[in-house]
Amino acid sequence: MANFRKIFLYSNTASSSLVTSGNTQFPTEQYPNAFLDEKLVLCITFFNPDGTAYQFSAGETFELTIDDNYLHTDDPMFFASHEYFNIPGDWDEANINEGKLSIRVHCNTYTMVNKVGSSPTKEAMIQVKSYNSGSSSVILHTKMNITNVLNRTGSSVPVDTEQYYTQIQSDSLFTKINKFNLETALPIALDSNSFTKTNSVHELTTIANIEIDTINGSQTGHCLLLYTDDEVNTITLRHNVANLKLPNASDLILISGKLYLLYFNGNSWRING
Repeated sequence: MANFRKIFLYSNTASSSLVTSGNTQFPTEQYPNAFLDEKLVLCITFFNPDGTAYQFSAGETFELTIDDNYLHTDDPMFFASHEYFNIPGDWDEANINEGKLSIRVHCNTYTMVNKVGSSPTKEAMIQVKSYNSGSSSVILHTKMNITNVLNRTGSSVPVDTEQYYTQIQSDSLFTKINKFNLETALPIALDSNSFTKTNSVHELTTIANIEIDTINGSQTGHCLLLYTDDEVNTITLRHNVANLKLPNASDLILISGKLYLLYFNGNSWRING
């Protein structure tokens, strides 16, 4: 089953407008909201004026257009041909005999990104058309809002958008990611039982066999890649002597040419072995 966010809508075929699930007037403050760069599924149930389910014809086809105006004369923000409707797995209840259509919507098109620009939100218009026996008709005309989440300046998001990040939140995540910022390997010539991390990747060199029990420069959450190309001298990491915790609770001799990933948990460096 598709793991896209679903937006459930209801439409009166007589007015081609949104209604509530009980086929009553739709509150304008509840127009659907999409987020730039997401993929979602519109799950639309179409009613007859008397509130019964509308039944589409077997050969009927559909298309959806989203744009910043109702004219749709230029390159639209998003266009969905019939292939985007009732894709298996998008909505289990989708059934043309019951007036239920699912529509896969991509909110990451070049035109949509361009038209939203740097605006925090952008109002757009949804139009759904049906084609039957050579004639076409508009079966839904409504508005939607597109939220430019990554350009928001607020420190919090609306209560219905918990799974999306504001600019401040995304910046915080990137800061955390940058703790593991792979750089060009920086050589360290070992001459004692410790060395200081000054880079995300270090090549260890030595002129004699040596044992290491301490890595300085540690910050919680940081990672470190170590390797050596020395095939003559032995570099041994010592378990639990200072701030190294090694697999199997035993010392580890570094193998020439092998990469070792370490993670600092605030108390000690852990290694993948």
